[in-house]
Amino acid sequence: TEANPAIPAQGICPEGFHVPTTDEWDALGEFAASATGSDNNSLRSVDSWTSSMSTPGSDDFGFAAYGSGRYYMNNFADLGFKAYFWTSEEDNTPELGDPVRHSLIRSLSGMIDAMGFGNSNKADGLSLRCVK
Repeated sequence: TEANPAIPAQGICPEGFHVPTTDEWDALGEFAASATGSDNNSLRSVDSWTSSMSTPGSDDFGFAAYGSGRYYMNNFADLGFKAYFWTSEEDNTPELGDPVRHSLIRSLSGMIDAMGFGNSNKADGLSLRCVK
């Protein structure tokens, strides 16, 4: 697949896999929440959540999300506290100034009980999961 610069990490997934959409992330969260009561805790690894504000995850499905944080504004942030993941979708919110540079993201936290969502500049360093 030829890379599309409008989609973060496009072309990085192995053949037959793709960067998940927001709908795919939401479906994963809904499944995890309906099965365990927590879309956040049940997807997080039992280790790597080392921040004093974090609790370990239960990793009920083998997703094993690490508290990898992100690379943001030339610094690493939220190590051991949060995990941020790219989606395949851009954020076209006008108030961002230049929406072409932003993408929608999903996040997991060591402190709350719900999957987070938002946007991130495409120059930031986030985690990526590929979907078959």
